[in-house]
Amino acid sequence: MSDSKRLYFIPIIDNALSSDNPEVALMGAFKKIRDRGVTQEYKEGFAQFRLFMGKIVEAYVENSPDHEQLIREDIHSLINDLVTDSFEGSEEEKKALIESFAKNDKWQTEYARIKSELADFIEPHPPMGIEVLKDGEPIASFAITEMPIKLMNIDPGQYIIRLSTGRVLWEDQLLKTHLIWLDAYGDEDLPMAAKTEEDDIAARPTVSDPLLGGELTMAVIPGLKSGEIRFNHGKQKR
Repeated sequence: MSDSKRLYFIPIIDNALSSDNPEVALMGAFKKIRDRGVTQEYKEGFAQFRLFMGKIVEAYVENSPDHEQLIREDIHSLINDLVTDSFEGSEEEKKALIESFAKNDKWQTEYARIKSELADFIEPHPPMGIEVLKDGEPIASFAITEMPIKLMNIDPGQYIIRLSTGRVLWEDQLLKTHLIWLDAYGDEDLPMAAKTEEDDIAARPTVSDPLLGGELTMAVIPGLKSGEIRFNHGKQKR
């Protein structure tokens, strides 16, 4: 991105400060900056503007009440974005802005107040989820907290197991040799339908891999006409 778009807010603020009524002009300038900043073209520049405003809070607000009045609206908007985790800048910019508020007693108090007021309205983050895709199409999703999970009627295809954040945990082809007992183990005796949890655990997987550094496990269990994918916490017993 060119500097002209990254720093697009500078000439807007400069023009406002050069007007006959800077206080009114600045409020209009902030609105113009925000309106342009919601577009993809100026998204990065708007994040720079937010960082710039944070530095103003740190440097000038305590000793200049007039500056406080001029930037109050945008600071409140920024605080709301930080509190609701909708701030569009990087984690480094977010951290720098919060630190700027923390250095000013007035705005630290305001940050805490808004955070407290919004606490009852902010939806808690849902538990981390697992998604399973076959040939690029989702076939199942569930929260990690719901495990153990069995996915039945698994047919041959290209499978992806990923977190709800998009991070891929496992990807491979599952073939008939993984999913159909006769193709996997020939004429060995097929285990009867599990009657107890111990019988169920004893089923012989054709694929068994740890996920997330061993925090989770997935196993592919062959059947007569289709297979299963099973998910569990920790290491599975063999």
